[in-house]
Amino acid sequence: MKLAPLALAAALCAVGLAACQPQIGDACKTGLDCSATAARLCDRTQPHGYCTVPACEKGTCPKEAVCVLFRPTEPRLSASYCMYQCDNSTDCRDDQDYWCLGEDDFGRPGEMEARVLDGSKKRFCARRALPLETLPDAGVDAAMLMSMDDAAMSDAAMSDAAMAN
Repeated sequence: MKLAPLALAAALCAVGLAACQPQIGDACKTGLDCSATAARLCDRTQPHGYCTVPACEKGTCPKEAVCVLFRPTEPRLSASYCMYQCDNSTDCRDDQDYWCLGEDDFGRPGEMEARVLDGSKKRFCARRALPLETLPDAGVDAAMLMSMDDAAMSDAAMSDAAMAN
C-alpha cells in the first residue's frame, strides 16, 4: 500500500523535471546544463553557451526550435544545428546580444551563410556576425594584416622560384 504514494511522488518528480528541461538556445556551461541524457550539447563557441542539437534535419528539432544549415553553399564546411525559433529579438537572449534573425539577416550581406531547413520564413536566435572592420583590433588593422599576408605570399613565391632555378 505504500507503493502508491511513492509512485505518485516519482511521477510528480518526472513531470517537474521535464518541465524544467533546458530549451534549445538556453545559456550553458557544460552539456549537462542542456541535457542529462546527452541528447543536447552546449555549444561553447557561442557567448555564454548555447544549448543545441547538432546534425539536425528538417523536422527533427524540438518544438521550440528550427533546423538551420550553416554555410549551405560550402558542402564540405556546412553543418546543421537546432536553433531557438523566434518572432522578434525579445524572444532571444537579447541581454547577451542574441538577435532574432532570418536566413537573409545572418552573416555577411549578400552571402548565403544560413538556410532554415524547416522553412525559409522562420527565424532563429543567434549572434550577429561582425563585419571584419568592426572587430576589436589588437593594435593591427585588417588592411595591415592583408598586406602582411600578401607580402609573405610574395616572399614565399619568390623563394620557391629561386629554389626551382
